[in-house]
Amino acid sequence: MIYNCFMPDSNKWSEFVIQKYIAFRGDKIGREGSVTAFAKWLGVSQPQLSRMMSPNGQTPGSHKTINAFVDKYGIEVFDALGMPIPGDDDTYGSIEPHTRDQAITIILELAERFEIPVDILDDRQDQKRRPE
Repeated sequence: MIYNCFMPDSNKWSEFVIQKYIAFRGDKIGREGSVTAFAKWLGVSQPQLSRMMSPNGQTPGSHKTINAFVDKYGIEVFDALGMPIPGDDDTYGSIEPHTRDQAITIILELAERFEIPVDILDDRQDQKRRPE
């Protein structure tokens, strides 16, 4: 999945992260409700999380960071980032069908060559587009 082709809204993302932190903090007192504890629970560094929480904050740029949030909060993370949900039928909707088919064929060929599992296509699309 390619994350870097989308321009996330950093204000929307920082608001999302702050709301999730406030919910995490809840009634906790002391270090239990700290940003450091939240970062540890998420699986991201505290400095990185603090940058995300600042106004016009940093948006995650790596699969690992995005997946850390998705593991805790599900697909609402993609909405907060302004990204399509992986696997949605509309993910490739804005690409011309011929170009999309060529891209999928290239992805599958590379994945097969380097023995990388491909999870961006469902089985039906995979069988239909896989080169023989």
